[in-house]
Amino acid sequence: MRELKRILREADRLRAEDVPAVVATIVEIEGSSYRLEGARMLVRPDGEYVGTISGGCLEGEVAERAKGVLKTGAPDLVTLEQQEGEDPFGFGSGCGGTIHVLLEPFRSDDDALGALSLVRQCMEHRTAGALATVYRTEGDLDSEKGRHLLVTTPAASGRGDIESDALRKAVAADAADVLRQERALQTAYTLDRGRVDVMIEHVEPPLRLLIFGEEHDAEPLVRQANLLGWEPVVVGGSPVPELQEHFPDAAGHVALPHPEEVSEELAHVGTRDAAVVMSHNYIRDRAVLRFLLRSDVGYVGALGARSRLERLAEDFAEGETSADRAAQEAMADGRLHAPVGLDIGAETPEEIALSVAAEVQTVFAGASGGFLSDGTGRIHPSTVRPETDQAEAASADGDPATA
Repeated sequence: MRELKRILREADRLRAEDVPAVVATIVEIEGSSYRLEGARMLVRPDGEYVGTISGGCLEGEVAERAKGVLKTGAPDLVTLEQQEGEDPFGFGSGCGGTIHVLLEPFRSDDDALGALSLVRQCMEHRTAGALATVYRTEGDLDSEKGRHLLVTTPAASGRGDIESDALRKAVAADAADVLRQERALQTAYTLDRGRVDVMIEHVEPPLRLLIFGEEHDAEPLVRQANLLGWEPVVVGGSPVPELQEHFPDAAGHVALPHPEEVSEELAHVGTRDAAVVMSHNYIRDRAVLRFLLRSDVGYVGALGARSRLERLAEDFAEGETSADRAAQEAMADGRLHAPVGLDIGAETPEEIALSVAAEVQTVFAGASGGFLSDGTGRIHPSTVRPETDQAEAASADGDPATA
């Protein structure tokens, strides 16, 4: 996410200076790859770039190929491959795989429906989306190469520049599934007019990390969140100016002098938010957790010894309000991650911050948090699905060209 933010900032700068560029996106992978589908880089006319699509071995060749796209103004699909054991100083992935990269012209005066502009919508509105990119065409569908469609709600037809009504509706239906399943898809569609390959990626806004605490151990967690491209928000009892002074790198600061008012100060939390309670004040933490455990926050963690957490559960169980009972049930269901963090032997504030961030990442990624060396097979699940045939695509709408 941090890389994507850098790319968007560079795109803003180039747009302001009216400088053209090329967006390079991994759209298809055969075998192994350092980066997955959806990884991007932005290439300037001088060959310099922001972002990466590999461990550093492919960017030079992509930057060279981007010069041709700048000249023609037309998108181009390039294939980059290197088998294991080849010259390590040559271009190639070094992973033994083949990578297909779509190069798209980025024009400051005509990018309203380009990939970066559509991704930006998800970032600015803090909403998830499914972004479809047409990257290979056959037959009478050449004009569709490099076109996009963004779907942000399952029932929407999406926003983009795919021209064929039949293709647009078929892609929108699959994009809605990607949105629901939160998993990328690489597939193909066969119409009367030809065939297209499409990559549909799941786009998420930056994770917002709510840090309830303003002691010395909160600052390393702010730094770690920034390193990951998250948006850390410090919630403390001090006034906002003091929080801003102590945590200048935080994306937001919320003054919460009375913890029982947390539901009013943070009414708009959601599933793309994570919360870590670490104020070192039991009464304050209990009031905050009573709210968080009943909210839509996607992750709730609490710093503290197991005995302290057992006391929390007892207090909630003995509470007389419905909020107490709901919090106790949420704890019993395992909603509270406490003691917070993965077991990496952390002791220092910096190590604890790494442990906490790793657990948050694990939960939102739906991963196990174990050793990769203990697994077998692919590290990442396949995104490939068999292509949609003409009949299925035609049933998506009444376009006479596909009926």
